[in-house]
Amino acid sequence: MDKLDDLVASRIEERLLQPKQLKTILANLLDGREDRAERRRQHLAELHKRITETDQRLDRLYDAIEGSIVDKDDMVLKDRIAGLKAIRDQATADAERTQATLDSAGGESVSLDMIDDFSRTAR
Repeated sequence: MDKLDDLVASRIEERLLQPKQLKTILANLLDGREDRAERRRQHLAELHKRITETDQRLDRLYDAIEGSIVDKDDMVLKDRIAGLKAIRDQATADAERTQATLDSAGGESVSLDMIDDFSRTAR
């Protein structure tokens, strides 16, 4: 069994723990992380746009109420206002969660020296 363990360990060392191979693996992982972060940033921008548009719609409704264009006691109007507030509040909560995810992801980079040190230690 020890011979098999040694064979497996040496194969892992040959295939995975070489600095060049580690660089390739880490580059792929970091590219994927950056792609996910970019998608989150785009989603965050869409959420902020939704919040802004919803606030503008609410402002127009409030202006219509102030200008006596619509009756403030109209149930349809109250339902529209409640619906818009719900959309805005949900988008705000989603934006806060997305921003927290982006903030916690960090942007630490991996240097070549770190890869070499890891490779030597692991071998």
